[in-house]
Amino acid sequence: MAVVKEMFEDLHDRIDAGPTLGSGTSGNYVADVTSGNGLTKTSSAGEGQTVDLAVDITGATDGTGIVVDGANDLVLLYDADATAVKKVKTSQIAEPADVHPFLVMGG
Repeated sequence: MAVVKEMFEDLHDRIDAGPTLGSGTSGNYVADVTSGNGLTKTSSAGEGQTVDLAVDITGATDGTGIVVDGANDLVLLYDADATAVKKVKTSQIAEPADVHPFLVMGG
């Protein structure tokens, strides 16, 4: 009887601990990720797989005709000095400087 009790205790401990994802399971625990509208996926689903996502602003929908709320709307901006993408309020973006047409060369 002691052997049966020991087997049940061992089984209970294994169930209680649960499997280790990536080594103790089979199949995908992240089935898949759908991309679109400026978001691209460069990886495939698989057990232990890291999902790689990238933002591609050329794939974003056209914002022509929207009303921009400078105090609250956010945009993604590539900061060349920091070589990083940052979110900024539209009010943080400097207005284009007026250039006299006489000073424009090659245009």
